This record gives sequence, C-alpha cells and structure tokens, in this order.
Amino acid sequence: MAGREIAVFVNVFFMQFKFILDKRIVHVKSIRGLLSDNKSRGSLCGYLITNGLLEIYALIDDDLDEDEKIKTLIHELCHQIFPTAHHQYIYDLENILYKRFSNKQRRYLLGKIPRTSYYVRYVHIGKNSFMKFSHA
Repeated sequence: MAGREIAVFVNVFFMQFKFILDKRIVHVKSIRGLLSDNKSRGSLCGYLITNGLLEIYALIDDDLDEDEKIKTLIHELCHQIFPTAHHQYIYDLENILYKRFSNKQRRYLLGKIPRTSYYVRYVHIGKNSFMKFSHA
C-alpha cells in the first residue's frame, strides 16, 4: 500500500471508532483492578463484554498509563468490528493504528475513557451474566 492508501485506511478505522463511541454502541468504563473471569489469566488491560442483548462495554484498566489506555481502547474496538478475528490479528491492527493515528485522534480516543473509575462485579444467574458497577 502506498502512503496515501494507508492514510485512507487508517482514517476509515478512526471514523468507525468515532461512530461506535459517539452513538454509544460501545460504552467505555474505566475499571480499577480489572481481572479476568478466567483465574489463570490474572489481570487484564481491557475487556469487551456484552451485558444482556443491548449493552456492550469496553472495560479499560484504570492503572494503565495514557498511551496504554488508548492502545487498549483501540484493541477492544477492533474486537467489536472483527468479533471472530484471531487475537494476533487484533494485536497487529492495534499496533498499526496506534502508530498511524494523529495526536488529535489519540486525544479524542483518550477523551472517551472516563476519568471516574469503577469496580465491577459479575453476577451469574443460570446462563446469564450481569455486571454491577460501583464507584471506586
């Protein structure tokens, strides 16, 4: 791909992310002590989860520095766009987009991550999982 084509490719992804965030298709929450529901994986930087049928949350670990928060949000939004993609593809895309996004685009994404952090607790009832958020 030539430089102009790459710039168009990157901007198309940014416009998709902006649409997803502005239309609140994905709700972003800053979480203290984000842990995997799989005990062997330990802590996480981020997690995309569906709560019921209508709410999708991108959970971002509050302890990350600003650059890592932006990268994690990019990563979770890529999962939303490509739900069946192999994880290595998502990591590669995250790195390409982060490097190619302008500072203004990065600041926009950082601005979508709330400064107020929450603790999250999962409640399992039969086949359903529900999230409860409480202020940190």
